[in-house]
Amino acid sequence: MTHRTKTINLNINKVEKCFIDYLNLSKVLIEDTLFAKSTKEDKDSTLKAMITNFVENLVTRQEAFVRLQAQLNDPNCQIKSELMAKLLTFELLERQIFGLGLSSKSTNYKINQAMYEVETAIVISNILDKGRRVDGRKTDEIRPITTQVGVLPEVHGSSLFNRGETQVLNVLTLGTLDDALQLDGIEDIYVTSKRYIHHYNFPSYSVGETGRYSGTGRREIGHGALAEKALMPVLPTEEEFPYTMRLVSECLGSNGSTSMASTCGSSMSLMHAGVPIKAAVAGIAMGAALDEASGRFAVLTDIQGMEDHHAHMDFKVTGTSQGVTAIQLDNKVGGLTVEVLSQALNDAKKGRIFILGKMAESINKSNPEIASSAPKVKIILVPQSKIREVIGSGGAVINGLQTEFGVQVSLENETGKTVIYGTNSAMVEACYAKIASMIHEFKIGETITGPVVRIEKFGAFFRIDNSDKDAMVHISELGNGKRLETVEEVLKLGDRISCTIMEINDRGQFKLKFNGKM
Repeated sequence: MTHRTKTINLNINKVEKCFIDYLNLSKVLIEDTLFAKSTKEDKDSTLKAMITNFVENLVTRQEAFVRLQAQLNDPNCQIKSELMAKLLTFELLERQIFGLGLSSKSTNYKINQAMYEVETAIVISNILDKGRRVDGRKTDEIRPITTQVGVLPEVHGSSLFNRGETQVLNVLTLGTLDDALQLDGIEDIYVTSKRYIHHYNFPSYSVGETGRYSGTGRREIGHGALAEKALMPVLPTEEEFPYTMRLVSECLGSNGSTSMASTCGSSMSLMHAGVPIKAAVAGIAMGAALDEASGRFAVLTDIQGMEDHHAHMDFKVTGTSQGVTAIQLDNKVGGLTVEVLSQALNDAKKGRIFILGKMAESINKSNPEIASSAPKVKIILVPQSKIREVIGSGGAVINGLQTEFGVQVSLENETGKTVIYGTNSAMVEACYAKIASMIHEFKIGETITGPVVRIEKFGAFFRIDNSDKDAMVHISELGNGKRLETVEEVLKLGDRISCTIMEINDRGQFKLKFNGKM
């Protein structure tokens, strides 16, 4: 909900003239001796009637109800502030207020309460009777939307989502699986870590206010949780995308539905960063104006702050073009009919499809590659029989790999899952190939290649490519049927050769067939 004061495009002279006209009309009431003897309830009702007449007089005279929200950013025309000031400063009206039996401490509260009730009545009646919302939109009309991705070039993913006066900047950071948020659970059945985290910030400047930022509040936690749940169903699995994802939504401007703007922008940031999500997700806030006496209702699409404040429902719906991913329903009437909710869901789907189309104008699918500044990750599964070989005595082998390639290697002893992280893609690939060769199980009939590293009287040793293992081809295999006196008749150090594995003994040694030099 926005906290901005409702405004109207009136100059001060017109406001004062209207107010003085009203005072003249109410003078008879002020001087009526019966008024002083009325009950407290009658006095409160009279004050509300006074304010109602004043507000309706302004709205009617200026025909400015449609412009009420259009002038939200005009600090010179804050009608509620003007009315409050005049109610408290005009001598004649002060006498009337204290004649109502209001103490000085309760005056502001009474006026604010009366103003709220009057505003609510006007907002609801205009929607139900005239089909007119405070900013002139139709009940199913969405505010203007603009979208942009890549607004922050150095981060892993970013987007800017604007809907009316609501603006949210979304920033995505990719990390390793070791960066996942660790959670304390009572039992093992509970989730102990989160690899997708959504943080939502609502600074005071987003509603034109100043003040100290006191940390995370209930609003930030709730809105962040809703946006997080909205995107969970479309995220890739850990095997498909072995990264931790942290999204931060910064509200730069607010006039309602910032949580839904956060959902839309976060979906775009994920795609911009190259996260292979299943589909784009959009969110929209639905409202309702109800008349319980007559049963009339109107469902509102994309409610703004004033409608959130005065209407009777705030129904947030997120989803893809195929279905809903999350909902959150608040209402002020204790319960809603199936008819209201059914229409709200149907209208929300239409609005969601429209918003997804606007998002697609900036980005319609995930980028094929992650950002160059993001960490590179490769995963390889090490068989249980090879784990000791990869780790080495006292971790010598795995530490050597990290030093040699400048990467981080994390190996789970229970599963053999090995994750390689690094900032240099080539080094990550090289380390992956090295580990793959270390755990490779050679098979009969497989062709192996490599350079000759040692020559003996009985044969030549060569280093198998992408491996620390040497193999020996016997001198009897080198002559192609002819008897050789020395290996050097065919090979010298450094020659690259190709051989086929014919047999593997119990000690893992090969009997090779020489295919020739490469």
